[in-house]
Amino acid sequence: HKMNENADLSERFPARGINSIKNTPTERLGDYGDFIVNSGMKNLPTFLRDTKHTLQLIEEKNEEGIPKTANFLTADIEAMYPNMPMNLCETGIREYLDGRFPKDGNPSTDNVIKCLKICQQNNIFEFMGKLYRQTRGIAIGQKQAPAVACLGAGMLERRALSTPRYLVYNQPSGRILSKAANDPVFWSVRDMVEWYKRFIDDILCLFNGNEAQAAWFINIFNQICPGQVKFTFEFSECSTIFLNLKLILNRDTDRIDIDYYVKPTNK
Repeated sequence: HKMNENADLSERFPARGINSIKNTPTERLGDYGDFIVNSGMKNLPTFLRDTKHTLQLIEEKNEEGIPKTANFLTADIEAMYPNMPMNLCETGIREYLDGRFPKDGNPSTDNVIKCLKICQQNNIFEFMGKLYRQTRGIAIGQKQAPAVACLGAGMLERRALSTPRYLVYNQPSGRILSKAANDPVFWSVRDMVEWYKRFIDDILCLFNGNEAQAAWFINIFNQICPGQVKFTFEFSECSTIFLNLKLILNRDTDRIDIDYYVKPTNK
């Protein structure tokens, strides 16, 4: 979108570029790309569709019972669209498309990748009277952007959550050590995760560990694409805010109690 010519840029301010592709040559191509790869995003084991879906999955977890060791860990992928590496996205897309049930009329994986690259390589936008082309990450505003970025995030999550079991956190010293997988003194990455879901770039996790272990856990994610994809997190033993929900750990009933949350800016 074109920025207001009278905007004051004398001081830093939070801003996010959005590329409008309405009535452009890549608009329909992006729609088609989204139609093909959107199901791949929905098939991710961490996928959350919306608030209603979140409530449904929390209720399923409540029926199992929330372990006494579980705490809340919420995380955010900073500026996920422009920072998600295209090689991760392409790997996730290829894996999904190559695993589809063969069907006459399905476009080939290579052709879908070409389609998405055409959209990505033609992100021309105007800012303060000059033309620019986005060359990194995925452009915000394109129809296929959420699915493409989420498939990249899915690959990143798999790498982090598949960290070998012998790479563990030593709580007393705070050091990362190699140790036998069955050593009860240490935590493995998978032992820490009781439940992990993500809505686009917002992550909700039930985490078996303390805040120091949570910081180490998030650092595993931040080491995969250092300097490009960054996860920030908040930790709580009591309650957290996720989407438009306030979630409360009820230690007496071993359930997550739920209330609706309204941001102060929406009141």
